[in-house]
Amino acid sequence: IIDYLNEIAISSEENLPDTPSVNDEHKHVLQHQLELFGLFNIGPIGQMPDSNILKDGDHVDQLHEWLEDDGSDGEFSLLYRFSRDGTSAASFHSKCDNHGCT
Repeated sequence: IIDYLNEIAISSEENLPDTPSVNDEHKHVLQHQLELFGLFNIGPIGQMPDSNILKDGDHVDQLHEWLEDDGSDGEFSLLYRFSRDGTSAASFHSKCDNHGCT
């Protein structure tokens, strides 16, 4: 946790460090430690999507709440990224087709 706090201290708001990863058995311990240090906004461990837009755990929680109301809540998975996968419609469809609602 100390390494993570140091990385946060030297990172810009646009380039925050990745959330520490732990096995499922110990996620609750890491979540508790992050809460003790006042880092509530990173959301539940393992639920933050790989996103340049969604960086706030409160926003992720809100999306989950809306999806729960809709009956379609689940894990977030980045299928397509403009900067990684290209700009064409064909590129988008090759990554997103047949993956349900996107």
